[in-house]
Amino acid sequence: MGKWRAFLFLLLAFFLTPFYLGVVHAGSVSFNPSSTSLSVGGTAKLDLVVNAGTDQTNSTQVYVVYDPQYLEPVTVISGSFYPQTTYMFKTGKVYVIGYITATYKTGTGSLASFTIRGVKTGTTTLTYDCRASTADTTFMTKYNDTSGVNLITCSQNGTASITVTQGSGTLTPTPSSLTPAPTSIVSTVVPTSAPSSTITAPSPTALMQTGAEDVALGITTMGIAFVIFGGVVRLLLLS
Repeated sequence: MGKWRAFLFLLLAFFLTPFYLGVVHAGSVSFNPSSTSLSVGGTAKLDLVVNAGTDQTNSTQVYVVYDPQYLEPVTVISGSFYPQTTYMFKTGKVYVIGYITATYKTGTGSLASFTIRGVKTGTTTLTYDCRASTADTTFMTKYNDTSGVNLITCSQNGTASITVTQGSGTLTPTPSSLTPAPTSIVSTVVPTSAPSSTITAPSPTALMQTGAEDVALGITTMGIAFVIFGGVVRLLLLS
């Protein structure tokens, strides 16, 4: 009887501990297609793809990084995943945010279509600026969450390889072509209520505090698991 009781304690500890250690989110963003080519002066279009998986999200902001030696952005057109989309151009980076109010989205879809123009021959790569513990980063909000959880796992994000071939001439980008919207990049995360003129993403401090709370919770959970394990061993010795 004592051995069965010990077995049940061990079984409960095994299945319940992961819930206290927290949930790992697997959201990501990618490009479609993941590789393409264009000529100098020519254009190509790529979709910025959002993958929320089974998580509920009400907004996603992305920072697309490009090399201005080879490419320049032309335009951004709203995709089908979010009903509202805003974008801004800055040399070397394109900021896009999509959001929905009063409800949420799950699964995969197009955040926006992004058109680029070739400037110089060569091969370059489009990436997403995605870093932990900073507000100015690619970020997917969790619906009805106020703790600043980013549903995106940066290591899962995709890239796009772009090859620029020789065209009829050499294109020199002008500053005006890079700024159809204000050149400053505003960090944004959309609340569940109607959007305001300024939507502010969680601050780095808030994100780091959230990470500290997760670490503390993990340490506490490990302590509980050790206590349960000690009790199981004691029961086994007494039985």
